[in-house]
Amino acid sequence: YQNLDLYDEDIITIKRVDKSLSNQHKIFKTNIVKDKLNIYLSGEVKNPGKIIVDSNTKLVQAIYKAGGPINYRANKGKVEIIRSNNNGSISIKKFKLKLKENIREESNPVLEDGDIIKISTTKIANVSDALGTVSSPLRDLINFYSFFKIIND
Repeated sequence: YQNLDLYDEDIITIKRVDKSLSNQHKIFKTNIVKDKLNIYLSGEVKNPGKIIVDSNTKLVQAIYKAGGPINYRANKGKVEIIRSNNNGSISIKKFKLKLKENIREESNPVLEDGDIIKISTTKIANVSDALGTVSSPLRDLINFYSFFKIIND
């Protein structure tokens, strides 16, 4: 096979895979042991984005490797792991983080390559963000008014 040049309006046809071949993906995936995993963090964590962790890294370890949850903004009761399954579907598992207690196995799973960890925002942070968005134009108007008042006085 070679790399072909593609042009506008070219058509690429991909044939559907037999079910017997689709099982090879599962076998292939389980036979490869990676030393490092790519994990993606989003939401209320200090350093969101891609991190590289050792295999067998657990949820809480990955969150702390990304700087930990943002104190008042992170909803530790609503943490999700979004994972791509072998059949192409997506699964979402929800967890409640209890960082100060002994962490049980079922609330701190081992991560897999490509997992996405989403730490949701607290209601207080959402309200604070909304108030900031609404008050920002008003603050600008008040500053503008104050500036002209100083000039005219």
